[in-house]
Amino acid sequence: MREGRHFDANYAANLSDDATPALLENLPAMSFEQQCAVKFKIVHRFETSQTETDFRTWN
Repeated sequence: MREGRHFDANYAANLSDDATPALLENLPAMSFEQQCAVKFKIVHRFETSQTETDFRTWN
């Protein structure tokens, strides 16, 4: 994260699962509020994917 640039945690947390490792790796550089937003979205995505049982949700 570069100084002077705005980081949109809500947008970043809505990126595909491929972005999750980079987001987690950069948590220490985020503010507390940004960390909360990212963690909440990732946990919510994981919980939702675990409860979906329709075969069309499989990758």
